[in-house]
Amino acid sequence: MRRLGLYLISLIPAGMLLVALTGLRRYGSFVLLRLVVGIGVAPLALIAHKQHATGWMCAMIGVLVVFYPVVPIQLRRDCGQRNPLDSHQG
Repeated sequence: MRRLGLYLISLIPAGMLLVALTGLRRYGSFVLLRLVVGIGVAPLALIAHKQHATGWMCAMIGVLVVFYPVVPIQLRRDCGQRNPLDSHQG
């Protein structure tokens, strides 16, 4: 049962991040993504710390810093309009 909870904690944020690759156009969707990823990644960082998995712990903390930066990352408005996965220039 404990393992099932761990899988759900890790799969829900991963699924939300994959959905975000399709393109979030509304601000509310981004706020929900930040909330779900923050709630899901923080326990994973703690679990990695308890298991002495330093690489995974640093990766989870990196994800948290990107979604909840200490110093805000300022981007231009048109930066979010382009999809980096598009192969064509248009």
